[in-house]
Amino acid sequence: MTVDASVVAPVSAVLAATMIGASGVAQRRAALAAPSFAAGDPRLLRTLARARWWWIGTAAAVAGLCLQVLALATGPLLLVQGLLIGSVVATTACERLLLGRRPTRWVLAGVALTLLGLVGMLTALAPTGGGGTGPSGPEVLTLAGACAAVMVATVVWARRSPRRAWAVAACTGVGYGVVAVLLKQVGLQLAGGLTAPFAHPALYATVALGAWSVLLSQNALQQGCGAVAVVTPILVLDPLVGLVAGLVWFGERVASTPDVLGVAVGCTVLLVLGMGLVEAAGRSAQRTTTRVATPARR
Repeated sequence: MTVDASVVAPVSAVLAATMIGASGVAQRRAALAAPSFAAGDPRLLRTLARARWWWIGTAAAVAGLCLQVLALATGPLLLVQGLLIGSVVATTACERLLLGRRPTRWVLAGVALTLLGLVGMLTALAPTGGGGTGPSGPEVLTLAGACAAVMVATVVWARRSPRRAWAVAACTGVGYGVVAVLLKQVGLQLAGGLTAPFAHPALYATVALGAWSVLLSQNALQQGCGAVAVVTPILVLDPLVGLVAGLVWFGERVASTPDVLGVAVGCTVLLVLGMGLVEAAGRSAQRTTTRVATPARR
């Protein structure tokens, strides 16, 4: 019995979203018990490696990554990355179960608007697969270099910003988006044989940017107030990077009539509003926690 590739991609993407959502909450549980380090400091990973919950989260993340690779190998980049926004729902549910943290109505409203906006935009644009060959070697190096530069600049700025967690999470989302693009390219290279990816820079750029993105995600999970507030910008920016890459390099197509573009713009507004609500709710909760934890001076 053969399995239709059109079914494998979305099912794998949904399962990947569930695993990624669960991994974020498990890793946050470990990160909250670890000492605080500056964004990008590798000592955080060394500390987390001694925590059982971090390894549980890492195992879930690896399973999610494998499912994502399978989905990318069998379906359009835009579809797969769009379905991964389901991680927001999984994160909300797992945060309630594992951390006993009940989301506020503003967080739920923000998550709902974010999901509605991104799903609506992808549905309106109706992405379809193409026959593109992906970025060339020099283009991969340029893309990876530009992404690394943005990530370093964001980390430097975030160290002096009160929105540190959100900035690092947004930076992580861009990094994960570029890694997904590179994984898609590695999948295309595998069609030429198991050794073909080793002759293309996409594999090496994936390892480097992937490791850096994972480190930043741990910083964001530790500094942010709530896993949902951290995961939301990651999962929004990740598929948006895939949207651009799919159109530019992989020959994927979207509907572009005036009506469709109008709906896409409206959904983008909802998406931005949803992200803003989640971020504002997280900052409000963080201020409340700080006031409770700090005794009043006499």
